[in-house]
Amino acid sequence: MQIEQVFEDISPRIAVRVLANAVFVGAQALVCRTALSAASRVGNG
Repeated sequence: MQIEQVFEDISPRIAVRVLANAVFVGAQALVCRTALSAASRVGNG
């Protein structure tokens, strides 16, 4: 098995994993921000 072949096989998986991780972190940040703004809105109201 050639090294190039191994990299071609691994790279997409790593890219997908990194992308999924970024999406997950972004979604978490968005949920936290939404929850904080909602809580502050309720507190001020």
